[in-house]
Amino acid sequence: MRATLQRYRAAPGPPAAVFFDLDDTLFDHSGTVCRALRAVRARSPVLGRVPLGRLVARYLGHLGDLYPRELAGRLSAVDARNERFRRLLEEAGGRASGTEATELAAFYRDTYQRSRREVPGASALLASYRKEGIQVGVITNNREQEQVEKLEYLGLAPFVELLITSEAAGVAKPDPRIFRVGLRRARVTPAQARMVGDSWESDIVGAASAGLPAVWFDRRSAEPPTTPRVPRIGGLSPLPTVRRRIAEWRGSYRPAADSTSTRRRPKE
Repeated sequence: MRATLQRYRAAPGPPAAVFFDLDDTLFDHSGTVCRALRAVRARSPVLGRVPLGRLVARYLGHLGDLYPRELAGRLSAVDARNERFRRLLEEAGGRASGTEATELAAFYRDTYQRSRREVPGASALLASYRKEGIQVGVITNNREQEQVEKLEYLGLAPFVELLITSEAAGVAKPDPRIFRVGLRRARVTPAQARMVGDSWESDIVGAASAGLPAVWFDRRSAEPPTTPRVPRIGGLSPLPTVRRRIAEWRGSYRPAADSTSTRRRPKE
């Protein structure tokens, strides 16, 4: 993926609006998946034989495979979850009966919901922005109702002024149009705002396509796919350091025209 610097200076001082991705940026989605699958292993003799790391990897693989059909309405969320566990049981050498897959899928869903946690420091960071009158927005690829419930469960809803979902916007990250929806609703220019997210393609490249300065939330110290000029943070605390890192970023880059895609990152 080629990238060239977009020559402009962001507005001086703190941003007027800061947008965040939700899953694996404010909400610890990956950790929740691991906790739920660990409980599934303890419940299922068949899946209990599969190392946790491999089980997580296979689950996420099936999630990515089925998620486009789910979003398109060709598969319900329940049926997609049942199919994921049918595949997991079959791969582990089980009989993969429909009843067992359905029971494990329901148990996983219940455990996942109860195991949800914010990424450490998320609520404190958002609260600090709102206390100073800085708009806080969430731009996320998912259904409106699910993300509203998630924010409320995590206790983050009081700090989020703007929620832009792919369902409501009609487009998904990395399409630049969803970021422009956020900018319009916040009534700010790209230079007055920042985007923070964990997905290079969806959050960083997508935001850059809309001219929005983006900060990469890289919890796993990954190698950046392209230009090192994009700043990164490894966590949402300590608060002064994270806020300074976000505010100080003045540039952006314009990715090549063909560097974005419509591929949507799966959830749950």
